[in-house]
Amino acid sequence: MKCNCGLSPCKEILSITVVCPLVWRLEAVRLLLRYEGSANTDDSRGCFPLHLAAWNGHADICRVLLTHGPSIAKVNEQNAISETALHCAAQYGHDRVVSVLLEYHANPNIRNHHNESPLDLACQYGRLETAQQLLRRHPTLPCHNIDKHSPLHLAARNGHRQVAQLLLDAGFDINTRVSVKPPPYVGF
Repeated sequence: MKCNCGLSPCKEILSITVVCPLVWRLEAVRLLLRYEGSANTDDSRGCFPLHLAAWNGHADICRVLLTHGPSIAKVNEQNAISETALHCAAQYGHDRVVSVLLEYHANPNIRNHHNESPLDLACQYGRLETAQQLLRRHPTLPCHNIDKHSPLHLAARNGHRQVAQLLLDAGFDINTRVSVKPPPYVGF
């Protein structure tokens, strides 16, 4: 598909990364994929269509990007800051998207350039249902190596009591030590 910018001849090709954020219509995504729009072309920030759909909470579009070709999105593709679509969905608490991504084998152990996992982001931002879903689908997450922070530290530091309780119930060690010292407390 070529753009209608008015320039002749125009070489701009409309990609899914350009069109999807503008319209977010399932029919538009299906049409672009049918006409060989790429589900694996990144935008200027290094985000792919699956990242953008996850970030915006569009579970139905995520499913189409993961199933309809000829271009199929890569569920564990990382953007410029090493985040997957699962990071995007977990941070914003888009539970339906998290469910779709996990159904298509999104890896919850991938860490972004801040060394954060999707569970870390869900806990940091108090996304209880998202954290529950990640732990239910991947019960061994509490056993993974912790370096700079743990999901429990992030939930507690940000006042997310229910999330902290969930993590304790799931087996996170309350006495886990991390390699980075916490910031000094102000006002004490």
